[in-house]
Parts: sequence; structure tokens; C-alpha cells
Amino acid sequence: MDRLSPEFAGAPRDNELSDAQRLLWEVSADARCVRAGIPTREDRLRYVYRLACGFSDTADAAYEKAWSGGFTTWESIADAVANMVPTAETTSRGIRRDDLRKIRE
Repeated sequence: MDRLSPEFAGAPRDNELSDAQRLLWEVSADARCVRAGIPTREDRLRYVYRLACGFSDTADAAYEKAWSGGFTTWESIADAVANMVPTAETTSRGIRRDDLRKIRE
């Protein structure tokens, strides 16, 4: 739905989003689902978000703002991600699916 709205016209393609951008956008979308009465797994989403974005006050504030419906444009999401303070948790990278494929080859 966001992709069709003018407020998100400036968003990069899905494969160009950083993990933090994708997850913050997902938080925003899941929160809209909850407000519409559609259940989600908010506890799991918060956990995955914190693993990717870090355990910082800035990242937590961005999560809460997204969950409360505070991001209504792509620019607001991109700005929030740009303002997140990198932490040790976000600068080290866990194993991803692509990494596992390379190992198997």
C-alpha cells in the first residue's frame, strides 16, 4: 500500500533498503495492521528490530514512533534511520541467508 502512495514515492527499491530501513517500515506497517484489528507478532518484530538496529535509546524511540503511527512518509523513516547511533550490536553482522548460500557453494 505504501508503495502506491505519493508519500513513499521516493523510497528505494526493496533490494536497496538497509535492514534498519526495511524493519522500521515493517514496524510502521504492522502497527497499522494492529490498529485495523489484524493480529501481528509485535514481540517478535521488536526483537528482530533491536537485533538489527541496536539496543539504543535512539533506536527504541524510532520504534515507538513507528508503532504509534508517527512515520507517514518515506523521508521520515529515512531520517529516523540516519539519526540512529551505531552500536556494537549494529556494526557487527550476523550470518545471513546469502552468507549461508556462499558457504554451501
